[in-house]
Amino acid sequence: MSDKNMHDSMKRVLEQTKMAPSELAAAINASPQNVTNWSKRGLSKKGAMDISKRFGLSMDWLLTGAGSPHLEAAINEGLSNVLQKGSVSISHSNDGSIRVPVYEIYFCCGDGNDTHFEFEEVKDYHSLPEDFFTKRNIKPENFKMVCAVNDSMSPYINHGDEVGIVINDREIRDGQIYAILLDGDRMFKQIFREAGGALRLRSFNPAYPDKIVTAENHQSLIIVGRQEYRAG
Repeated sequence: MSDKNMHDSMKRVLEQTKMAPSELAAAINASPQNVTNWSKRGLSKKGAMDISKRFGLSMDWLLTGAGSPHLEAAINEGLSNVLQKGSVSISHSNDGSIRVPVYEIYFCCGDGNDTHFEFEEVKDYHSLPEDFFTKRNIKPENFKMVCAVNDSMSPYINHGDEVGIVINDREIRDGQIYAILLDGDRMFKQIFREAGGALRLRSFNPAYPDKIVTAENHQSLIIVGRQEYRAG
């Protein structure tokens, strides 16, 4: 495919990585057909996420061309403010409720030492009274709502439930429930500390056995935030 007919997002990727399409596919373990599709129609969010992780590039830059291509620079420029500005808005209703976006997906950009998260694909908005935040000493900008995936925490959290998490409360406390990424997979789990620095990830659904994350494998686990709210 000529550069003239190639989608701008793929032009950016190939120019930045100095790779041919076939080399890019191999580097991120994608099929050549996927790369061909991206060249015609633009990067998918999954493709952009894989490229961001592999090359340390900004999701915003990959998808839109905005800002700096490099993740660290993009963070410094404030291009990743989805965790900060603009992610919640106070409504103009008389009760002063706060409208919180409900996101379909979340993921981590960069490596395990970079605790920068992206929340994307707003499904809906959920209104909560201001005192929900004041009573719990939670700043609205630190509160995110995401959709639960699978039924491993059923009947407490079911597939598709809207779950509120506090993203600046990531220190593990025994028995608390957290939104996590485990080897890149999104899930909610109750976490317990075990001997030797291991962590036990417990599901409420007995069909899902506990997962043990050893001290040596802590890098495979990323805590996104503590669960504070749920709505079926």
